[in-house]
Amino acid sequence: ELDPSKQGPSWIIPYFLPAQDPTLIFAHGEPGKSLVACFTAVITSVGFPAAGLTPKMGKVLYLDYEGQEQSNRLRMQAIARGLEMPKVPPILYRHCVFPLGRELSDLSRIVKAEKIKLVIVDSFFGASETQKDAASSVRDYFMDIRQFGCAVLTLDHVAKNVEGDRTPYGSVYKLDFARCVWELARSDAECEDESFRLGLFCRKFNNGPRPKAIGLEVS
Repeated sequence: ELDPSKQGPSWIIPYFLPAQDPTLIFAHGEPGKSLVACFTAVITSVGFPAAGLTPKMGKVLYLDYEGQEQSNRLRMQAIARGLEMPKVPPILYRHCVFPLGRELSDLSRIVKAEKIKLVIVDSFFGASETQKDAASSVRDYFMDIRQFGCAVLTLDHVAKNVEGDRTPYGSVYKLDFARCVWELARSDAECEDESFRLGLFCRKFNNGPRPKAIGLEVS
C-alpha cells in the first residue's frame, strides 16, 4: 500500500494533485471540469478531507478564463453547503481576459506575495496564445506556469473524433509537458434523485505508478 509519508512525490492532495508538477484534467464540456476544480479549491484552501481525498492546506488562486465570478461563487457555495462548512473558504479569484503569458509578471507577483500553493487555470484554451501554432502555444504556456513555483491544475477539453484512447484537445505536447494527467467522465447510470457521478481516471503520471481512479457523487 502506498504511503505518502515515505520518500516519493510530494502532494497537495495525495494521489491526485502533485505539489510542484503541472496537472491537467481534460473532458468534454458537459461533465463538470469547473465543478471539480471548485471542489479542489474549496477543500485545499482549508485542508478539508472529503471524498477520500486528504489535501494539505494552502492558499488557492483561481484564474477564470471562461466563466464569471458569480457562477464560480455559486458553485463554491453549493460545495461548501454539501460539505457542511459554515461558509465558503477564502479563495483568491481573478476574472481573466488576456492570455496568461501577457499577465505573467503580475500573476507571479500575486503567487509570491500571497504564498499561493495551488493555481487553478480554467481553462487552457483561454489562457494560451491561440494565434501561435499549437506546439509553441503549449510550450510557452507550460514554461510560463513553471515560474509560479507551486502546483498548477489546468482544465482542458477533449480531442474530437479520436479513435481509441481520448486525449486532451490539440497538440500532443500537452501530454509531454504535464506530469499528471486525468480524464474526467460522467457516468451514464441513472440515479434515483438528481445526483450524478463523476469519475477521474489517471492517464499519465511521471513520478511513480498511476494513482487509482477517483469517484465523486454530485447531488
